[in-house]
Amino acid sequence: MKKWIGMLFLTVFYGCTSSEKALSLFESTQYELAIQAYEKQLNKKTDNKAELNFKIGEAYRLSNRIHKATPYYESALKSGLKADNLAFYIGYALKAEEKYEKALVQFQKYIQIGKNEERIKQAKNEIQILENIHQLTEKETYTTISTCSKINTKASEFSPMIYGNKVIFSSSRRREEIFQTDGTGFTDLYAFEIKDTVECQGKIVSFFNSAINTDGRHEASATFSADGKMIIFARSNSANKDEKTKEVNLYVSKLVGSKWSSPKMLPISRVDAWDASPALSPDGKTLYFSSNRADKKGKTESHLDLYKSIKDEAGYWSKPERLGSLINTTGNEAFPYVDKNGKFFFSSDGHKGLGRLDLFMIDTLQNASKQLVIKNLGVPINSQADDFGIVFRNQTDGYFSSNRDDLNAKGDDDIYQFSNDSSNQKTLVYYLRGVSYVNENRRKQILPKTTLKLLDETGKLIESKISDQAGNFQFEEPIEIDKKYHLIGEKTTYVSDDFDYSTFGRGVDLTTLPVGDNVIYFDTTVVLEKDIFAGDTIPELEILYEYDSTRITKQAGKKLDEFAYFLKKYLRQHPSTVIELGSHTDMRGAYDYNQRLSEGRAKAAVNYLVEYGINSANIQAKGYGESDLKIKNAKNEEEHQVNRRTTLKILRQDE
Repeated sequence: MKKWIGMLFLTVFYGCTSSEKALSLFESTQYELAIQAYEKQLNKKTDNKAELNFKIGEAYRLSNRIHKATPYYESALKSGLKADNLAFYIGYALKAEEKYEKALVQFQKYIQIGKNEERIKQAKNEIQILENIHQLTEKETYTTISTCSKINTKASEFSPMIYGNKVIFSSSRRREEIFQTDGTGFTDLYAFEIKDTVECQGKIVSFFNSAINTDGRHEASATFSADGKMIIFARSNSANKDEKTKEVNLYVSKLVGSKWSSPKMLPISRVDAWDASPALSPDGKTLYFSSNRADKKGKTESHLDLYKSIKDEAGYWSKPERLGSLINTTGNEAFPYVDKNGKFFFSSDGHKGLGRLDLFMIDTLQNASKQLVIKNLGVPINSQADDFGIVFRNQTDGYFSSNRDDLNAKGDDDIYQFSNDSSNQKTLVYYLRGVSYVNENRRKQILPKTTLKLLDETGKLIESKISDQAGNFQFEEPIEIDKKYHLIGEKTTYVSDDFDYSTFGRGVDLTTLPVGDNVIYFDTTVVLEKDIFAGDTIPELEILYEYDSTRITKQAGKKLDEFAYFLKKYLRQHPSTVIELGSHTDMRGAYDYNQRLSEGRAKAAVNYLVEYGINSANIQAKGYGESDLKIKNAKNEEEHQVNRRTTLKILRQDE
């Protein structure tokens, strides 16, 4: 996927030094020219080789060629460059080269030295991906792919779309002018008439007039109405400094006879944002596209998110709505596509993938929630390179784009044909989902925004999720049958719930399931407790004793049962804690008598808890008698009752 997405600039150099010229080229996104300028400086005797190597690496990264950046980043590192983000970018460059173990080391290094919280979060996500990369590379597949040699050239070909018996695609083959971001030509839209779908045989035919393909601009990523009479595509700005559009916008054109009308910018497109890779739903009522448009705070995003707009009965498009966090990440999401069955496909470098952009699928966007699962399409469709722009010709076959480097690649982005022979195959995947609760008086209440952690039997973290407002959560990583897992629910000011979760003997006979992809969900609940020690006040137990007695009544037993249930969970989280259970009397009766009575009551309560299963090393009894009255001059029974209480105090807790 080339950086035709960037702005175009007119840059004139008058009396600039070579360093100033290189920097100006770099800042104006003319990365290919910047690389050439920096390389010339690098060949000279200079003291700033570390910075020059880093700039070349950055130019390759920013022009979507990060796999070429590794030697320059590493040279910058060896030369002593202290850039905070260097290990972070080296990790991504190594991952793009399928050097997964080395990439893992770099991301782990960045977590130790990095200062950017967002990048640290991304690095942790990449570590989790790399530690489980085998799940993608070793996944069984029924898909075969081949290059479309009659379409591809040494230039860039990408974003295929089906139009009757034609494949509409984007290409830089005309090379009417060089795009200085990456040194390739500007892109236009082309049509390939299919003669043989098996061998991808056919020929390029005349389909677009000069109203669509223009000089000095990029045209790419076409989508069509169901009747084929409307096209929506992406077009960049030109080198005209007076042009109002700053980046890439969405345009619409109508087929009049055999010619396309002069395209007009869609009103929903933003002149100050990058809006591209449009895709119409099969019914033509929803338009999906990617954009870096400003967020609610007015800040332009540094990455691409997916949006949708709905067409009303009058034919007007609604204000674009950002798709939810299930799909959009802090990475790039682009090239959406909806097949005839409503399955939603897109490319992302923010979800768990093999390298750069990977292709993903979700069963439907209707009533999309966090309960739905995003699936990586796996190998061979995905690779360590950019894989994007998928389209289906029928239920099983279609085309996609990739800039992978294999024996059949002609260079740059190429279009590949795929065929899936799983129509008679059965697949089965298991997922774990559930609801997070808090226990209140032995009744479960929904507890939203709870952190859930799924660990394997060795204690290694598999995935972490946060439950939604309804307490629902679902792990995206599939679980295996006949395995033992460990589940933890955590939230500030609450006592965690953690327990083993077993799938032994819970497998389903695949022969009893229908042909195709089958998903089975295992449901569970996580129940947390309010941490009674988290507040500023001393917690109390409402234990009522009979007059002049230390006997634990039935009512007092229920209260102690509830406390013991809480305490068992609390001590699992804080096993070294020692808690004092203090008994207080009112001021009536002799002082010494009240002291002995309170000590007896405290010991009785502690003995009850020990019999319940609480370790005696974790709890101590203390009688306070009337030495610590809450109401010093109690005058009635209600006030005396306030003084007769049982308090809880943490004596020791080693974190």
